Amino acid sequence: MTCRTIGLIGFCLLLTSAASARAQGSVTSVAVAPRTIVAGGTVTVTATGTNPCGAARINYGDGDAITYALTGLPVTQTHVYQKAGNYTITAEGMGNCGGAPTTTLTVSAPPAPSPSTPTITAVEFTPTPARVQEPVAIAVRGAGTCAYEVHYGDGTAEQVNARLPEDSHHTYAKPGRYVVIVKPNAPCVGKFTQVLEVEDAASGRPARITRVLLSPSPGAAGQAITVDVQGLGRCPHDIYYGDGLAEEVNGLLPQSTRHVYARPGRYVVVVKPQPPCTGKFTEVLQVADATAPAPTPTRGAPQITRVTAQPTPAIARRPVRLTIDGSGTCAFTIDYGDGNSDVRSMALPASLRHVYSQPDFYTVIVIPDDSQCTGSGRVSFEVRRY
Repeated sequence: MTCRTIGLIGFCLLLTSAASARAQGSVTSVAVAPRTIVAGGTVTVTATGTNPCGAARINYGDGDAITYALTGLPVTQTHVYQKAGNYTITAEGMGNCGGAPTTTLTVSAPPAPSPSTPTITAVEFTPTPARVQEPVAIAVRGAGTCAYEVHYGDGTAEQVNARLPEDSHHTYAKPGRYVVIVKPNAPCVGKFTQVLEVEDAASGRPARITRVLLSPSPGAAGQAITVDVQGLGRCPHDIYYGDGLAEEVNGLLPQSTRHVYARPGRYVVVVKPQPPCTGKFTEVLQVADATAPAPTPTRGAPQITRVTAQPTPAIARRPVRLTIDGSGTCAFTIDYGDGNSDVRSMALPASLRHVYSQPDFYTVIVIPDDSQCTGSGRVSFEVRRY
């Protein structure tokens, strides 16, 4: 343009200076590579154009939009897409940079496992929260036969190879928050990581006795017998030794006491907790003469030889078959270990059925009630929730 006056010339120079001050770049294109991925994959997004360009905002179309400060174009960034779908990516110039080109990306879902592939589909804890020193069941759900590792989060782990579903049981020594990892080995698939809260036993249900052990068994007259009472929490309890003597014990379980029987014989030892502690146990102890050989049963006399339980582990609210092995007809008392007992007179071997309502560890004791029948039997087993 030709300016004819000084005023106009000055005006033209002013316009030229303003245009120079507003000089800007522009984002002209955006590209993504690769154009098709599987969910969980990473893409590279590259924006190109003209400079100057001090910033660009990339909207990835999945809810993430990030503004990047630049020294100039081109600019390259990476992004991970977690879900399947069709996405539009926009690269918008900011500040002294214009333009907003777009491109598209297709994200597909990962292929489903073949029906023949063993697969872990869920991991469940029972009970939750768990309690210190009490077994917790880790139920691994799924289909097929699967080899996997269970990392309990307390530094211990277990290798399992079983047909799913399958339960593992673990006892934690301390309260806390544990990260349990179930990691399958190929060809099994389906890794799970879950958090299990373990509470102090004192903060949960009342203390209880879980097991009573007598050692040595059988014992000998004049020699000490150890009564080991195992369980959880502070539990006052009474021990009836069966020889007319008893003892009161109080303190945190486990607790051990020692007792000496003056004469040989068959003694019924009862450990009875005081409320609110629970878990009554009855054990039979044979005490022999320390100087004489153990008597042998009279040939043909009724005798209890052992007790077995099926199935083991058992399931709560389903019948457990208890088999009393032996010979002859014997009157006996059976203590089911859950606070229930029964008196029977049956020809041996004999079978009884009993239903346990709660998951726990139980000890069944069979004691003869008449002088003609000898022997005794006991069996311990676990009853699970499912």
